[in-house]
Amino acid sequence: MSDALTNALAELRGRIGEPRRTDIGAVTPLAARRFAVACGETDPVFFDDDAAHAAGWAGTPLPPLLLSSTRSWEAGPARDELNEDGMLLTDVGYPSGQGLRALGGGQSLRFHADAVAGVELVTEAEVTGSQTKSGRSGDLLVVELERRFLTADGGLLLTCEETRILR
Repeated sequence: MSDALTNALAELRGRIGEPRRTDIGAVTPLAARRFAVACGETDPVFFDDDAAHAAGWAGTPLPPLLLSSTRSWEAGPARDELNEDGMLLTDVGYPSGQGLRALGGGQSLRFHADAVAGVELVTEAEVTGSQTKSGRSGDLLVVELERRFLTADGGLLLTCEETRILR
């Protein structure tokens, strides 16, 4: 196994169980609608407040994948904060200074409550496991993450269990 993978494994195992909390703020109705358009969503609840209220929503619903697919809640990282593959170098579950390429290994989502625009949100993310595996093209580092999305007052909206493969 390469030194980069060995060092990354040790670093990530040292982070297991250390949640990182980030204030997201409120997702605006416009941002939710833009995401819905980008996903090809056609349900009127995402675009019309009256339709959303008639369907029982307290406001503009957030499209189901909006929270788990957003990698950064900032305006955008500087180029020197990105790896060559576009991975945010400060993301939870990415080892510092190793220059490894990251691939998404899948997500499992559990929805606990409705997420609507205008509600203050936070996320808690942590590494839950890390191991090496041998692949056809060499050794890989498999990183397991959990990201929880909550209202600012602690109401759990979504749990995302995610796998990331580093090489």
